[in-house]
Amino acid sequence: MKQKLVMLLSLFSLICATAFAQTATYTGTALVGDQPPAPRSYDSYGDHIAANDDWLMVSAPREDVDFDNDGISRAQGDQDVGVIYIYRRTSNGPAFHSKIEGQGNNVNPNTQGDRFGAGIVLQGNTMFVGAANDDDFPGLIDPTGGDFRFAGKVYVFNYDVTVDEWVLVQKLISDAPNSLASFGARTDSSHMELFSFGQPEPTIALIGERQGNQPDIAAKLHVFKRKENDALWERVQIARAPSATTFARFADKVEGVGNFALVTESEINPYPEPSPSAVHVYRIGPNGIKKTNNQLIPIQTLYRPSELVDPVDCDVEFGQGLSAANGIAAIGDSCDDTVGNNAGAVHVYTIDNSGNNDTLTLSQTLPNPSAMAGSFFGTNFGNGKQTISTDGNLIVVGTANFRGPGPFQINVELFARDDSGTFFLADSIPSPIPGVFDEEEYGQAVQLLGNDELAISQGSDGTLEIVSGLVFLFDIL
Repeated sequence: MKQKLVMLLSLFSLICATAFAQTATYTGTALVGDQPPAPRSYDSYGDHIAANDDWLMVSAPREDVDFDNDGISRAQGDQDVGVIYIYRRTSNGPAFHSKIEGQGNNVNPNTQGDRFGAGIVLQGNTMFVGAANDDDFPGLIDPTGGDFRFAGKVYVFNYDVTVDEWVLVQKLISDAPNSLASFGARTDSSHMELFSFGQPEPTIALIGERQGNQPDIAAKLHVFKRKENDALWERVQIARAPSATTFARFADKVEGVGNFALVTESEINPYPEPSPSAVHVYRIGPNGIKKTNNQLIPIQTLYRPSELVDPVDCDVEFGQGLSAANGIAAIGDSCDDTVGNNAGAVHVYTIDNSGNNDTLTLSQTLPNPSAMAGSFFGTNFGNGKQTISTDGNLIVVGTANFRGPGPFQINVELFARDDSGTFFLADSIPSPIPGVFDEEEYGQAVQLLGNDELAISQGSDGTLEIVSGLVFLFDIL
């Protein structure tokens, strides 16, 4: 009888453990751009993904657009213009709605298109789109003496229900546009965030300007506020890099959660210990960043907790992968060497937003399950774009950058949270179309869509020839 009781208890424990497990099942749907797949076209479809209950947005910032209608979209001025694909979410899955093309009006003849869609952020019926290489600033002089190459702009769109269209309402720029500033987005990273404070539409926007060429115009965090009874935005604050060091890449990533903004700063020089990169925590209110001692400074700064790091080999990647939601922040640390050289890890922080402490506390570290050296788990290092997504109960992490000969298997890792609040590896999600080399970039962007749905992008079809990009949809069961 005792043996049977033990067996029954063991079975009950197994059932309970299984109940916590989450697995991702490919739905059979792969979204692609509407351009004919062309060898080595590098459209970067799936570079960034944004979604809410009604919409799914997918960017292709390197898609070419034939502006002069000569039938040759690869002509100078047509390349890397960029496109946003817009899908309406339905009970039968995403349905294509429309697309928005970048303007492609580059002034500098030595550069290609605007790379419209290098960043997207969506909330309600408001969408901000970063154009990383927009260099069109008539009447202005580049304070660096340059040509505004990769200065960047942010395009603001509102959905107009009366005409069923996403309508451009405003273009936002830096207070001092300059070459390489990457206002709003760069070629492999988006640094924008929106806050709504209980309103149906966002009222505060944070936009990073991550790199400058002179100390007096170096990296900044711009705060914009929506005007009352208006669709337009105005700049109300500018925060500088807390390190106050030359060429620090402040606002590489910007992520909002509750009344907090998490803002990455990398390449801090001189390097503070124990890391040359950090994530700064700001308190955000209806009027922008809440001041501390009458200054726009963070209330907390997080440094890499890992000790097994080679600072020469890889020294700037803490916080380059970043996602936060519902009291949890997941911060990538691609250079963590705990399970392999540059195998990477993700650090999980709990957020106290009670008003008493308002702090983030490290609660857990998730090492790379594959222990694959050089895979840079949990970051946007190199070609990765958006490799961590969390909703507070799930954490999805891409590993897009393993360098080596194929064939090999790259998985996207799914972690679930049990009743004790601890995250565990619930599933390893392989690509539905396995690749043959690192350029497949499976997992370069991952996004939890709500309603137990997940989107994962892949840079190529696995043949190394068709590299336009595609987005796979999964159900989480």
